[in-house]
Amino acid sequence: MGHDHVCLQELVKYTSEDHPDRAHVVAAQAAMKDVAMLINEQKRRIENMGKIGVWQKTIEGWKVRGEDRYREMGGEGKGK
Repeated sequence: MGHDHVCLQELVKYTSEDHPDRAHVVAAQAAMKDVAMLINEQKRRIENMGKIGVWQKTIEGWKVRGEDRYREMGGEGKGK
């Protein structure tokens, strides 16, 4: 996809302002940029979900210190 974006950039650069297809080329370049942004955002989300999964595995079964004291003070918890 990166190569296509560069090709469109060059095409816009060398297409004259009065060429009948210029508006279409500019629109295609904008659309390609939007698609690339969406793909990158989705990749970041997937990477973050993986990080959350790893983090979650490290805290499964983790006992919070002071949990009993928190319940004694009126907080909600497992024993309440």
